[in-house]
Amino acid sequence: LSELEVPVRALLKALEPPPDIHVAVLSVEWQRGGEGDGAQRGIRLEAEGQTVYDMTRYAAFLAEREPLLGARLRQHEIKPGTVPTLRFTIDAGWRRP
Repeated sequence: LSELEVPVRALLKALEPPPDIHVAVLSVEWQRGGEGDGAQRGIRLEAEGQTVYDMTRYAAFLAEREPLLGARLRQHEIKPGTVPTLRFTIDAGWRRP
């Protein structure tokens, strides 16, 4: 039943970066802790950008977005290529609006 109460629209809107932060969200994974109202809810997202600056600005941006509860950079890696890209993972909690 708790899966039906996920504020998907609000969460996806919160993940949309502003035009001055150049990142692309590649995937979003819903995570659930225990049962009940006090259970920790979270998301893990994978994104990519071209600079460390955009990666850190995006993590800071998410930390301030409703209904997210903070955000932390979990890992990152440089993908080589003609234009190297930085792929990274961010974990964030969320609450019901």
